[in-house]
Amino acid sequence: MNPPGATARPWAAPLAWLTLAAALRALFLYRPLLDADMYVTGLMARHILDGHFPIFFYGQPYCGTIEAFLTAPIFALLGATPVTLCLTPLLVSLVFVWLVYLVCRDMWGRQAGLMAMALAAVPPYLFLWHNVLPRAAYIEIPTLSLLLVWLAFRLVHRKPTSLLNFTYGLVAGVGFWTHFLISYALTATALYLLLADWRVLARRSLPLMLAGFILGSL
Repeated sequence: MNPPGATARPWAAPLAWLTLAAALRALFLYRPLLDADMYVTGLMARHILDGHFPIFFYGQPYCGTIEAFLTAPIFALLGATPVTLCLTPLLVSLVFVWLVYLVCRDMWGRQAGLMAMALAAVPPYLFLWHNVLPRAAYIEIPTLSLLLVWLAFRLVHRKPTSLLNFTYGLVAGVGFWTHFLISYALTATALYLLLADWRVLARRSLPLMLAGFILGSL
């Protein structure tokens, strides 16, 4: 039996947890402590505003610049400061918290979604701290990995549309460009899809996934 008002205000509890998540993360913006790697992310964002398009983190042949590209418009609107540099991972972390709710609600129901969202909103200190550090991929990879898990789940347990197959590949490709750590989620979800239906290799879904992967990783 649902508590009174649950039907009338289904988004009240998720929004409350999201607000708490934002408030906790905002505390770290009072006096952000940045190191050289974090400043490089800001430098790349400044260069993007100047018309450059860095592919990988400066000085490395890996680690994509998705965070720098997300930071560039924030710099354009609010200026380049240590606080605005930390806004991108903070906002991505809120997407992660919201995504936790949506994924778990889809898999196990609303109550499970709220419980999981509470844990994501108020996580252990180390994870919470890294939610606001502009280290290029620290929060982006968990977010993309969770999205990949959700897409795999929906491909198996919901209607496996062409768009869903392509999106799975696209997210995997963007994640592969962002950091090779996406391989853990990619391997697990690929095995999940194969174990659910090995014939996926013989269907048109595979070319769609590969096309999405190529596009995303480019």
